[in-house]
Amino acid sequence: MAKHTLFHLTLELLHGRIGQRIEILGSGENILISQDLIRQGTGTGRVDDWSNEEFTFTADSSSSTIRFTDITPVSHASDAILDDVSINIASCDCTDSDGDGVINQLDTCPDTPEGSAVFADGCPTDAMYSEEQMNTMVSGILTWGDLDGDKKITLIEAIKALRITVGVNEPATKK
Repeated sequence: MAKHTLFHLTLELLHGRIGQRIEILGSGENILISQDLIRQGTGTGRVDDWSNEEFTFTADSSSSTIRFTDITPVSHASDAILDDVSINIASCDCTDSDGDGVINQLDTCPDTPEGSAVFADGCPTDAMYSEEQMNTMVSGILTWGDLDGDKKITLIEAIKALRITVGVNEPATKK
């Protein structure tokens, strides 16, 4: 079982003409959250121009990076001003029972095979296979894909076997 930590991030912003992208990055520059903050405030500095933006994210490593990028098309003297930033560990059981990288509390598909490619909700992506699934398919191709019995898989044999494996029945055509 993998252990992850759930964090709660609060930003206090003074809104001018704000166009900021906040990204929270995990291991290997993996984007955990990417959110554009776009507002058209007055930028007067009055109390009603201030607001809190809140995010909850699951850290997939022992360190995370918070990156702000100005996405305002034109620079203004009244761009957003960042005041208080707080990050707190949210109180939860942050266990990931199926090892897919999504904690149980946020996992809507709790029995995904470990190593499967999943969306943020823990459900597998249909267009991708886990490493184990790919290894099974490749070993199957190597076992029965040698159509002429010469103990070699040619490109044509590999393509035919791959098409059968993924369920493509119609012939390939040029467009």
